[in-house]
Amino acid sequence: MENKNLVIVGSANVDLVVNVCRLPRAGETVLASSGLQIFAGGKGANQAVAAAKLSSNGIQVSLIARVGMDSHGEFLFSSIKQTAPALNIKQVLQTKNTPTGCALIQVEENGENTIVVASGSNAEFSPDSLLQQYHKSIDSLFRNTHALLLQLEIPQQTVILAASLVRKTSPSGIIVLNPSPIPKNGLNGSHLENIDILILNEHEAEIFVDSTMISLEFKLTKEVDENDGRIEAMNRLCWCVAVCCDRILENSRKVRITVIMTAGSLGSFVNLGSDSDEIRSKSQFVKAFHVERSIDSTGAGDTFCGALIVSLLKTQVSQARDILSNLEAVVDAVKYANLCAAISVTKIGAQSSMPDIAEVEDALKSYALLTTLPLLYNNTIY
Repeated sequence: MENKNLVIVGSANVDLVVNVCRLPRAGETVLASSGLQIFAGGKGANQAVAAAKLSSNGIQVSLIARVGMDSHGEFLFSSIKQTAPALNIKQVLQTKNTPTGCALIQVEENGENTIVVASGSNAEFSPDSLLQQYHKSIDSLFRNTHALLLQLEIPQQTVILAASLVRKTSPSGIIVLNPSPIPKNGLNGSHLENIDILILNEHEAEIFVDSTMISLEFKLTKEVDENDGRIEAMNRLCWCVAVCCDRILENSRKVRITVIMTAGSLGSFVNLGSDSDEIRSKSQFVKAFHVERSIDSTGAGDTFCGALIVSLLKTQVSQARDILSNLEAVVDAVKYANLCAAISVTKIGAQSSMPDIAEVEDALKSYALLTTLPLLYNNTIY
């Protein structure tokens, strides 16, 4: 079987974490309930580690990122090598005059968190820097990319360039955008023109929809009656995201963007495109796996992204993008990603909490009833 290449272009940070009884309100000081803990992080590095820990011999995961020439940068290299030795980090370059990015994270007793990021060397990952690296050392990697995974913790123009380069050199590859943090003014055609899959959470979806909805007609589709319940509300929101993508791209593509929206402990929503009145048959809810106690949700979304792409790449198709028209395969990948994310919230830290193949297999035995052929009822996977 042909080896498949998953490439992640994104950020690498150190995470400085404190636990608190509750998150402070504005102007309030709260004492930490634990000492300061330091972990490797950054959405790009997190998603790469998640994917590498779940990859078999047939999938090579590579990270392209920037770190500083400082102790935090060395810590990142050391930590990633220990946590995910299979991850290729040869293209993680060091910047001379800018420190490694740093995330300040507060974690509440129920696992909820707040995160503030100082970009550091991630902000120096410019389009020119990527282009120079492309011509010098990563052109062959991009030419053989089966999936590219992107986020927005590095300059947006660098993300757009990476998508463009891979689309030109590997036209059959899947390009995935996790638009986090999402820009205040949402996403535009430059962000989306080469994207096959958009993975975002419900909060990012709301920002995107609110910044994009043009007509009152579609704005009203976001309104939800109290009796509809949260699942129906989230289902409509996911559909609105798909509508927004079509409107931004002016229906110029034969293959619509697949939208996957996560909604925490509720589950995830999948939409293969908003084209036609059959929208409800294309939109499905995939229930989350129950966790007895959530300890730390940091990195759960990144675990989901890495696991989803690995699962898609393990599907046997002639070309990677063929998977996008197979709703069953996409839903299976979302179920797998839901499970991996559920495992990750039971441990503290981002990369340190991400499961490997053995942990997932053990969890599958515990969730045996939920991993048999799903019961489809009202476009919901149970």
